[in-house]
Amino acid sequence: MFKLFSSKPSSESKPSAAGNTPTGGKPASDGKPSYDDFTGKSQVHSDPDENEDVKLVRGTVYIALFDTRSSKVYHWGLLVATNDRTGMLYHNTNEGAGYMFKAHYRPHILNSQSLLALVEISVLDLDHKGISQLFAQTIRSVPVGEHRCKTWMFEALWELSQTGLLGCNINEWTQMDALEVECVDHVRSVRKGESAMIGHSRYYGD
Repeated sequence: MFKLFSSKPSSESKPSAAGNTPTGGKPASDGKPSYDDFTGKSQVHSDPDENEDVKLVRGTVYIALFDTRSSKVYHWGLLVATNDRTGMLYHNTNEGAGYMFKAHYRPHILNSQSLLALVEISVLDLDHKGISQLFAQTIRSVPVGEHRCKTWMFEALWELSQTGLLGCNINEWTQMDALEVECVDHVRSVRKGESAMIGHSRYYGD
């Protein structure tokens, strides 16, 4: 699981705009989130019967995509499953005062009506306290800067893979573009009214 790759070349481009728009995630002029912006509050809309046929696997790390009420914009985060319906969600979110990192313990996250897809990317040994703590420290250290949710999530995933905390098969930054397209394709395969889907990335590694 502990693999070390070369550092990200500074000349590499960031993930493309697929699954995001130039204005997605920017606050409205009154300081409140725009209509298609994701906020933590949008996730409180839950239904205990939502996604009944979907199960998480403890310790699995997922790229999570959520509905923002826009067909072209998704909210992105990393989810670490703690049981078959619960997990820790790590994301960069804007609740009206600008973007900031948040780590949410999400009991029954599968009840979220905004959850669209979860893409398995790696696993984390939750029974190894040192690894879990280092994971949390590393992801918290990824700067928000000018990032919105998607680009921050890919930066976090890169750092976690390069330090060897996640064993995903990513050793070049350009692979992030292909991973992004793969995730968006999973979302687009979900038909209206269907349960959120769980996909397995071709870059998965344990």
